Amino acid sequence: MGADSLATQSKEMVETSRLYEYFEPDDEWKLKLGRDGDPILKNVWDVTSRAEHVPFNQSLHVNKLFKIGDLPVGAMFTGVSSLGNWPVRSIVSEFVDQLKSDADLVSTYRVEALVVCPHNYDG
Repeated sequence: MGADSLATQSKEMVETSRLYEYFEPDDEWKLKLGRDGDPILKNVWDVTSRAEHVPFNQSLHVNKLFKIGDLPVGAMFTGVSSLGNWPVRSIVSEFVDQLKSDADLVSTYRVEALVVCPHNYDG
């Protein structure tokens, strides 16, 4: 198995032009008011709900191939290098550590079980 070594990091970002609807361009860009006289922008969540995951950094020389403990199988990831602040390398390492404690799975492993297991992994 082989993989390239480039990984993307992303951030939640809000494009400023998407916020214009909350402001009055004809009134010195003050906050728009609703029919009740209160600002239509109620809290920070009104802004963050507009956020998108945007690539902002590329990491070179990232290990995307991982051996799963002593089993004759491996795992590979593509694209992102982390989930939030949690690097994929750490996720795999913790999963392998948890897997080592599951003697039944290790002694009678099936690839299907190894695929399902990470979906149920809660870190």
